[in-house]
Amino acid sequence: MRKTLFSVALAVLAPPVASLTYAPATDAELVDHAATIVQGHVVSVRETPSHRYLTVAVDGVLKGSAGVTVMIKQVGGTDWVVPGAPQAVPGDRGVWFLDAHGRADPALGWMQRAGEHYVSINGEARHHGRFRAWVEDRAAGRRRPADYEPAGPVSVAQMYKLLTRSCNDGTRITRWRTFPTWSANDMALSGSYGSIGWSDLVASAARWEAVSAASLPLSLTATDVTAVLRVSLDRPGHGWGYTDPPTVTFSAPPPGGRRAVGTAALETSWDLRLPGITEYYWGAVGRVDVSDSGDYGLLGQPTLTFSAPVDRGSLSRLKWSRGSGYVVAPAVTVSDPPAGGTTARLEARVRNGEVVDIVPTDRGAGYTSAPTISISAPPAGGTQAEILLVETALRTAVGWVAVEPDFDRLPTPTHISDTGYGVPPSGDFTLGQAWLFCGASYDAGNLGPATEPARAYVTIARKLLDRYPPDDWRQVMTHELGHALGLDHSSDETAIMWARTRPGRGYHLGDDDIAGIRALYGVEGEDPDPEPPPPRPTLSAADARALESAGELIFDVRLSASSGSVVTVDYATRDGAGASGAKAGADYTATEGTLTFPAGSTSRRIRVPVTDDDRYEASPETFTLTLRRPVNATLAGGGSSLQVTGTILDDDGPPTASFELSGATCGEELCRTRTGVPVEFVDTSTGKVLSRIWELGDGTRSRSRRPTHAWSSAGFYEVTLSVSDGATTSAASRVFLVEASEPEGTCVPDARTRCLRDSRYAVTVDWRKADGEGGAGRVVYAGTNDSGLFTFFSQENWEVLIKVLDGCSVNGRIWVYGTSMTDLGHVIRVTDTATDAVREYRNEPGLPAPAITDATAFAEGCEP
Repeated sequence: MRKTLFSVALAVLAPPVASLTYAPATDAELVDHAATIVQGHVVSVRETPSHRYLTVAVDGVLKGSAGVTVMIKQVGGTDWVVPGAPQAVPGDRGVWFLDAHGRADPALGWMQRAGEHYVSINGEARHHGRFRAWVEDRAAGRRRPADYEPAGPVSVAQMYKLLTRSCNDGTRITRWRTFPTWSANDMALSGSYGSIGWSDLVASAARWEAVSAASLPLSLTATDVTAVLRVSLDRPGHGWGYTDPPTVTFSAPPPGGRRAVGTAALETSWDLRLPGITEYYWGAVGRVDVSDSGDYGLLGQPTLTFSAPVDRGSLSRLKWSRGSGYVVAPAVTVSDPPAGGTTARLEARVRNGEVVDIVPTDRGAGYTSAPTISISAPPAGGTQAEILLVETALRTAVGWVAVEPDFDRLPTPTHISDTGYGVPPSGDFTLGQAWLFCGASYDAGNLGPATEPARAYVTIARKLLDRYPPDDWRQVMTHELGHALGLDHSSDETAIMWARTRPGRGYHLGDDDIAGIRALYGVEGEDPDPEPPPPRPTLSAADARALESAGELIFDVRLSASSGSVVTVDYATRDGAGASGAKAGADYTATEGTLTFPAGSTSRRIRVPVTDDDRYEASPETFTLTLRRPVNATLAGGGSSLQVTGTILDDDGPPTASFELSGATCGEELCRTRTGVPVEFVDTSTGKVLSRIWELGDGTRSRSRRPTHAWSSAGFYEVTLSVSDGATTSAASRVFLVEASEPEGTCVPDARTRCLRDSRYAVTVDWRKADGEGGAGRVVYAGTNDSGLFTFFSQENWEVLIKVLDGCSVNGRIWVYGTSMTDLGHVIRVTDTATDAVREYRNEPGLPAPAITDATAFAEGCEP
């Protein structure tokens, strides 16, 4: 049985100790402890049950180093989320603070770009330009006071928010009706400030009950909870060089508790860092099996240590290039250790001509330095597999412990433990968590079917008791109770539901907290179970562009969902900056007003008149359209304003061809689509265009400004747009790879693989010189569904043409024909991906390549 689990964390203003995975409290701490800081925009999001993986295109690096894109791991996925944490979607912009493993904190590690500001989850705004300069200075060691506060108030979000989430069955849950909690014992929690216990919990609950209806669903239970341990390892945490499994030791529990017990198991750990290279770590810790989870109470955070590997002079690490052309497993020879030692023995394993495994039958002993290892050569024409690294060095394993409440010990049906969701390391800044479970039906055995209600649990961290006085403990508990009752984080700094604690604040409710709880539960004399208010829709707008001669620019403004109320938003244009900035009165007509969405509608347009003059302007001119003061809706990005750009394209000068398209995925060199899929083209040429012609690669032509075309056969096609003003002609083109919509095989095309005959046949070419230098041939962006071209050095100079032809009507076979314009050695492989049958055609270096005329290549490709 699966359930949805949400975890809500509260951060505290405390000095950092470990990583940034769980939010430091200040901007200075974020900058100081981040390994990398990048600004950019989200390209794609992939979700797993417990995490989200963002691909972020990097626009700038403020600290450390990063490539063109970075992959960022955030806590929260399809099965459980972190309410209140920003859930980035493609197109969102911001700045990310990353630890050494590329992880962004779920609460404050991402600041979203909203207009001219970066905004964190708690609603704090920073002027983006001044903040970036401050971050760069601090990262470079130039520390100075913060000077990036916005000039005036910035409205970035509504205040109180409700925890409305979807469960697996689609149910929308706003409140968790049953609320048990637990402590390390039934009456008191002992910290450096004395006894803090059950009465404090009751006092926190009373704050909420005092301002709402008598039916507030606080059913409090104290329960002794055992910690369930899960050990995670991450390279180099596996260690290496162990000849026997290490001893695993967990830290001691609190008084009266029970120490956890676990055992380690060894494995061979491998790492593929570069194509054609394998690296093995022998004697690595593969896993830790916890046989006794121990009893660390609610507040325990055990650690674990591994015993160090014993230096026996045995092989621990090996890296080799896999070579090619091996028919049988080569011999692996190892030099002897000093007198008294044991010689290591290794066996190689070959797959597809490569040495893919080297397995120790004896790792040897007594080596005082790395031995010499050699691999026998392959048959003529193959590439020698070579040893690149040998070590007898040792590394001790390390790991971290995740603590989960043992739900079997709670007074609830044991099926709740079936959720099986883990908790990441709590770090040094998460003081409290609210666990919110969707309800579910289950089989109660002899009692028949039963229903588990939606319920909430709260945990409090031990460090809270060690570092802070009782009123701060109550502040955290009151905050977590608010989550359990159905409130998300508020952007009101005075609210108890603000995302961070404030030492000394106390645990009283703010006006925003009271408004939120009354919105959920009402007050005396009112309906105690009102329907939660529906979320307000989000307003978004898109950039617009048009030719001068079009007479107007049209901005599309949309609502994320229809509203039962009238939605309005104010708008106004503003001149662009610099020499390319459009000026009102000369280039366009200044426009402002209020856009109204009648109830039930989701799209409207704003039209801005543009001036069609006879003056030639080589560069496009831009201005901005700003949306402000929405009513019954919020602006995309959560800011107080939303700004988009209008671009005016001159059509008075010589034409410059350009076009945009939809219905295909394009990279820098190649666009991809499938047969039968319509692709829409739009002529975006600038300058005076009196005529145009589209060449769509398959003999089809069009003079339309917006033609739509679908290719019927797989292959490469070059689309060219030519425009003319009668005297000057300009052209623009893109190359398309069209794949079969209904493939007959499993071939996946890439830079070195050409897929033919509706993706059934995979063709690759490997080349080599007489001196052994070689490589993989690259696909030339040309060819049909039956034919492909390969080059070894340059896209303009092809070396191999290969055809896979249907000869079934002649002799019941699929034919392979080809020619090679080279005397380099090469191997052409044609694989039938439906049957795994392979045909190879070879040529030795220095010899002219014969033509390929194989009319009996494949028998299985013909229809019976």
